[in-house]
Amino acid sequence: MQSSREASVEGEGHEFLHSVINPIIDKLNKKLTNRQKEQIVQMASGKLKQHYGQDTGNYYSLLNESFIRTYLNIFEKGKKPITFKDFKEKIFKNVPNEERFQEILIREQELKQRFDALEISSLKELSRKSKSYFNTYEKDELGRAVFKIYGDYSKERLKNHNLVFENFIIDNFFKYIPNKIPDRDGSMRHLGKPWISH
Repeated sequence: MQSSREASVEGEGHEFLHSVINPIIDKLNKKLTNRQKEQIVQMASGKLKQHYGQDTGNYYSLLNESFIRTYLNIFEKGKKPITFKDFKEKIFKNVPNEERFQEILIREQELKQRFDALEISSLKELSRKSKSYFNTYEKDELGRAVFKIYGDYSKERLKNHNLVFENFIIDNFFKYIPNKIPDRDGSMRHLGKPWISH
């Protein structure tokens, strides 16, 4: 659990990154079609959409936050996008018994809202519905795409020290977004022709 000082430092870093990321997203925004905006929303995690909304009009905030949070997770916390296996291990590590589960529900209201939406009220039910919960709230295809963007930029920067992050994003962003939307049940919904942005 974070201390108040750690939370404050992270919050300051988050706000600073807005000054870096926002102008890039503003330029990227001019190239996005409505169909692309829909896909960005669809790819974002349910947990992020709980904060910023799930309508197509919320794509800007979701994309912005995904870039910022992914950066903080990589460089500040050393984290990678969570897998279902990671999620299951996290559950059993942090929630060893029913008493602990109920304590968390009392303290974490947003988490309780997510559990209520899937009718999860006990540790046993969470274990049984863990895949459904992961797909609905934790699975983050947008975060994975952004994670790969940061990784590839870092590799290219080693080859070309003059490479500007903003230019790399504007030139390559659409290569990292698939031509299919992953539905929450795991099936794929085609969007037609691949994106071509000029």
